Amino acid sequence: MQIKENTVFISKSKNVVLDIISKEEIHIGTFMWRFSLKVNNKEVENIYIGSETDYLESNLNNYQFESIDARYLFFPNEQVTIYDVDNNVFYSLYKQIRDKSNSFIGNIFFKDKLIVIHEREFFSIDLDKKETNSIVFFGNQKIIDFHKVDNDEKCIILEFNDASRRKIKI
Repeated sequence: MQIKENTVFISKSKNVVLDIISKEEIHIGTFMWRFSLKVNNKEVENIYIGSETDYLESNLNNYQFESIDARYLFFPNEQVTIYDVDNNVFYSLYKQIRDKSNSFIGNIFFKDKLIVIHEREFFSIDLDKKETNSIVFFGNQKIIDFHKVDNDEKCIILEFNDASRRKIKI
């Protein structure tokens, strides 16, 4: 989905509304999306615990806002922030490698896991246990795309800039 200004995400329960406002240059050459977030019709500020910025990653074309069962929402930034809908709680679970060569590629929810993919890093989050596992790729190899394997709900294919592919079991 191509994200642009004034794109709105509404949770299935309709109690959470994420409004993408504008793309802003927060540092020289670094663009991110400013957003507003409402939970139960109340504005939420500073959802990122300990973060310098209250923005979303600039590339949201492969962004999945809500888990399959609508229990969790994901907010990509320099931290992995998840909103637990049932308990009305935000969790910041992981701080990724932060540099210009580790851009956000996308995310995907499975039944009990969230997979977050950056150019040089792939990580899996157990949503029930709030635990993360990370795989970091070194050298010139960068992830450029990914997709879920249709016939196997626990695998994804990562595509790299050197035309190689890697199947990852979740």
